[in-house]
Amino acid sequence: MNTNEFIEFKQERDVGTMISDAFKFLKEEGKPFFTTIIKISLVPIILAIASTFYFFLNMSDFFSVVFLLDNTESYQGQSINFGVFFISLGVLLIFYLIAYVMINASAMYYIKSYTDNQGKIDYDYIKNMTMHKFWSFIALYIVSGIIIFTGTLFCFFPGIYLGIVLSLSSCILVFFEKEAMDAIGGSFAFIKGHWWNTFGILIVIGLIVWCLSLITQLPAIIYQLTQMGSLSFDASNPMEMMNLYKDPIYLTLTAFSEVIKFFLVPITLIVTVFIFFDINEQEKQGSYQ
Repeated sequence: MNTNEFIEFKQERDVGTMISDAFKFLKEEGKPFFTTIIKISLVPIILAIASTFYFFLNMSDFFSVVFLLDNTESYQGQSINFGVFFISLGVLLIFYLIAYVMINASAMYYIKSYTDNQGKIDYDYIKNMTMHKFWSFIALYIVSGIIIFTGTLFCFFPGIYLGIVLSLSSCILVFFEKEAMDAIGGSFAFIKGHWWNTFGILIVIGLIVWCLSLITQLPAIIYQLTQMGSLSFDASNPMEMMNLYKDPIYLTLTAFSEVIKFFLVPITLIVTVFIFFDINEQEKQGSYQ
């Protein structure tokens, strides 16, 4: 029997309460929440980490050849393989997008199942809806990314504005059961009058998650600095740095930090859901459906 305290998402909250309730939710539901995400997203996460290894190895080889060709000495038979480098980069981006979508979708439908059933979780529903809405989430993130990138090209601030507006589009997709383009269009009307509050809350939680993310990178950073400070390291040779990306210990530490960072993503997501319901309650629930 589930004895955890039920946390009501559908109510108004201030900034402090949103953040404290996000961590309270993780405390109460952390084990089943992350277990569900892992069960649904494990394969995409593994593929994303493997693609990181693949990219680092190719990046090391790519820049090693660049440095060789740029050297004043003559290196015959060396050529830059742009194809392999950009393929490895493309594979990295694709698998990270898939992993990001699976983690966000499964976390979002976990919260939906949690709120709809007063704290009871339906794993089959979460899994089925994550798979059913997979392409909708893919479309949502790709189109949102293009919109934000285009806004940033014209000026930095439009990119920020659009990023905050579209941060709630995935909530509209899930909780109002919209398609990707409808969710994107609806987010502009939904956030109207609440942009600055949303911006402030996301900045605060963003800084918290960034600090936690930085902590996860410390082992890899410390190891990298230790290697660079060793007597055998030639700081004047750029290829020495590239060889670090082939170091199995460095790659293992990097993989560890990447896995942890994947599971920091739901923290921001939970706060975003609180923002969504806070706005929805203020505007009289359901008025944007």
